[in-house]
Amino acid sequence: MFEFEIPATTWVVFENDGCFKENVQSIFRRFYTEWLPFSGMNSSFPDIEVYPVLEGKQLKGHSEVWIAIKKT
Repeated sequence: MFEFEIPATTWVVFENDGCFKENVQSIFRRFYTEWLPFSGMNSSFPDIEVYPVLEGKQLKGHSEVWIAIKKT
């Protein structure tokens, strides 16, 4: 592990309840094709995916996608 300092920024947060892989991919696709073009914003660096800490291999549950944004 390593430490990475993220400067203060504005985030758009999308929540997901369901299959991690398919739903998280869908969030990114919809963000770039549906949300971003009409938002007056640009995506910035970084994006973060947040998953629960679970024992064993979990394929479903609650997760979040955090995408840094800035005004155009």
